[in-house]
Amino acid sequence: MERSFNGDINRELAMSLNVQSSQFLEMVSTYAFLLESGYDDHSAITKAIELKPHLSGFAEEAKNFYHHTVVYQ
Repeated sequence: MERSFNGDINRELAMSLNVQSSQFLEMVSTYAFLLESGYDDHSAITKAIELKPHLSGFAEEAKNFYHHTVVYQ
């Protein structure tokens, strides 16, 4: 059974998210949450690494992805 979605969706963004690993997306979402909670860029990535030390290898790439792909879209 094929499902359809009636809302507006940015297909390019969805496709770029779909090819990422779950660990990478976890770091992106943590960083985004912290930004939305009032942290500045530097503090948000520092806090994300503190909260998710096992994902620290994804931190800089996740930050760049968020600013250049998610926000840009």
